[in-house]
Amino acid sequence: GLRAGCVGYDSVFIRIRPLGVENCAEGSALSVFPNPARSQVEVAASGLQWVELYGATGQLVLSQKANGSSARLSVSTLPAGIYMLKLVSQGRVYVRRLVVE
Repeated sequence: GLRAGCVGYDSVFIRIRPLGVENCAEGSALSVFPNPARSQVEVAASGLQWVELYGATGQLVLSQKANGSSARLSVSTLPAGIYMLKLVSQGRVYVRRLVVE
């Protein structure tokens, strides 16, 4: 039996599966330039659908639909720092680090 204030637990198994998030390898068909950036960032990839920019604490700071091959992001009003760029291209999700100066 359990004593007052004690909690019993059964075994719990959690299965974790990757969801298709990939870090882009250098030299891939996806490009982010300039990086570091001051005013604008150009993102280019075949089949580029969507671009999102997240701050250091995970908050979404910018979201933009792409035109199928590229997107231009204005970062001039953002504080300097390291951001995560989430790119959706041809049904896959890629994550790149972006430095704003």
